[in-house]
Amino acid sequence: MKEKQEKLRQSLIVIILACYLAPVMLLTLLTAGSMDVNARWLLFSSGLLLAICATIILALALIKWEGMFLQSPQEASFAVSEKSFPVPPAPKPDLSYEAVNEFQQKEDALQQEIHEIKQKWFAKKQAYDELKKQMEKVRSENETLLRHSLEQLKKKDRLLAEYAQTVNDLRSTMENKQEQIEKLQDSINDLSYDLDTLLKLSDFESVEEAQQEDVPKVQENAGTRKIPPKPVDSLNAAYQLKKCIDIAQKFTSSQFTTASRFRDVSIDNIALDQRRLFDSFRSETSCLVIMYSLKEGTMLFANDMTKTYLGLEPEKFVHDYLSHIVQGADEWRKALASLAHQSEAQLHLVMRAQSGEDVLLECRLGVVPTGVFKNHAVGILYEI
Repeated sequence: MKEKQEKLRQSLIVIILACYLAPVMLLTLLTAGSMDVNARWLLFSSGLLLAICATIILALALIKWEGMFLQSPQEASFAVSEKSFPVPPAPKPDLSYEAVNEFQQKEDALQQEIHEIKQKWFAKKQAYDELKKQMEKVRSENETLLRHSLEQLKKKDRLLAEYAQTVNDLRSTMENKQEQIEKLQDSINDLSYDLDTLLKLSDFESVEEAQQEDVPKVQENAGTRKIPPKPVDSLNAAYQLKKCIDIAQKFTSSQFTTASRFRDVSIDNIALDQRRLFDSFRSETSCLVIMYSLKEGTMLFANDMTKTYLGLEPEKFVHDYLSHIVQGADEWRKALASLAHQSEAQLHLVMRAQSGEDVLLECRLGVVPTGVFKNHAVGILYEI
């Protein structure tokens, strides 16, 4: 095959050269008689050059065409492999009966093996399809369960939010009810205290009326003072002062509140404590009892004995007591200052009554050491 192609290639080259050179030589001979030598050689050289160039181009085109159409890539690679590695001649097949029978048995065994492999493959495929169906079923069940779980979780979240709101509402309601209960408890305490005060006042008025029946009546007016029911000595005055201080220091804010939950009533409790204490002092009829705030520097209370000794109302005495001191104002201030480092003080005061009469009074002062009225001074005044 290759020898025929080589001969065909050489024949084509010869034919092409002859076909190209023949016209050139013929044209040169025809024009030789009418042209000089130089012109004939120029014409011959030009024709020959053109023929050579055309021949080269045509040869390249033929080689390319031969490689594209006359020889496939498989043939080219096979040709290269034949050149590189010569293939040995194939052995002649053994066409005997035993060989044919052996090949037939091998073929049957291969067919049987192929059949078994196919069966295994079909079994594996069926198992794969079954597993795929089960996986799809499990995935579907998981998605359904997940959606159901999410819905249940959302419902529980809503219920928890509702329960939390309900608890908050109930807590707010309980706090409001507790505040109402506290206010009602305060009102009950105030009413109980007022009722107790009224009962004590009624008892005190009945006792006072009974005492007034035994005492000779004197003319009462704004300018006269009552005669003390009985004289007070220094021992009784000291005992009376200690008694008043003990009463004051026993008062605590818890005495009028049932528990520490009452948060906003501390100021009201102090006022309530003062009312209770002043009512206790107001029942004293043996001497004039006063209470003074060392911190604020003001007189807080005087009982009704101001009417007996000075003919003054207690409220007027509390506001204007300094203007009624004729002698002893400096001693009064010194005695108050001395209570900062001692528990008791004693002094004499000359005070002017409403009628213009000067009254000599003995004054004993003591400080409350503990309790709500700590650092308050209690005083006992009695006529000498």
